[in-house]
Amino acid sequence: MIYRYDWACVDARIKKKPAPGGLNDEVVVERHRALNWLVCYMDQEWDCVATNT
Repeated sequence: MIYRYDWACVDARIKKKPAPGGLNDEVVVERHRALNWLVCYMDQEWDCVATNT
């Protein structure tokens, strides 16, 4: 779900539109980063976690 939220925010930014559903894109990307860190996404260090969309 967070991946889809992040993509929705990225897509809106690309199209120069507001984020859908009242999403705050800064909060979404930080939650995405936190969840990727929790699951050890690509075995990255805690201070360099990617949020690929």
